[in-house]
Amino acid sequence: MRSARVCERRSPASRPFDGVDFKLWTSIRPEHPKLVNGYATADAATIEIRGEVSTGTYETWTYQLVHDAGDWRVKNERWETRLSGHEP
Repeated sequence: MRSARVCERRSPASRPFDGVDFKLWTSIRPEHPKLVNGYATADAATIEIRGEVSTGTYETWTYQLVHDAGDWRVKNERWETRLSGHEP
């Protein structure tokens, strides 16, 4: 009797990081960011960070977070290219 090999199928939502190039992801974000601005309510928050990226320039990133089932998670992120430069 042959044994059947069962392949687990998961939805794409259960594997949110498949295909993510983490080397690229980390190279375009500040390694040691400083908090520039931030505010929060009970269920949402926005923070701005700034720091030097691998190219030697300084980038400003904004993260929007939501409070979901007791945890904070990133809802959206963006960077401001007009604020890029060589100054912290």
